[in-house]
Amino acid sequence: MQVRDELQRKAARVAANAELRDVRATELQADLISIPESDDLTFEVATESAYSSISDEGRCVYRLRVAVVAREGEEEVFKAQVTMAALYSLPPDASDDELRAFGDVTAALALYPYVRAAIQDLAARTGIPSVTLPVYQVALELEDGESPPVALSKIEAEDQNQP
Repeated sequence: MQVRDELQRKAARVAANAELRDVRATELQADLISIPESDDLTFEVATESAYSSISDEGRCVYRLRVAVVAREGEEEVFKAQVTMAALYSLPPDASDDELRAFGDVTAALALYPYVRAAIQDLAARTGIPSVTLPVYQVALELEDGESPPVALSKIEAEDQNQP
């Protein structure tokens, strides 16, 4: 697929010169709304990511947020939201398209296991049966009317050095 090849090419140029400096949890939230009567729960998962502008020092922050809602029938019994941030040193001449591609292909994939572990831990601590997040889907440009699985957006410049 031509779009995927172009995305990977842009990401690869940045990744070849990238250095991961730090990974931090910036949000860990769980609400046990009610104690489920059974382990027969359904889960809804929403994912979004964001990145900052590259600083003069070549630093860029990527964030990945995952929200999970567990339902027993129609009733919400559990909600969790986790945001992880990664601080990268990147080539200062990286274009916005390359930063976006790097976020979609590399940064989000690097952060996803941290998010997955945090969601599973929060669920276990509240007594919710094991929450297994689906495989992370790399966002691609899609046909008109379709939505990508993850919406990568740009975050404000004042947040760029704060993982």
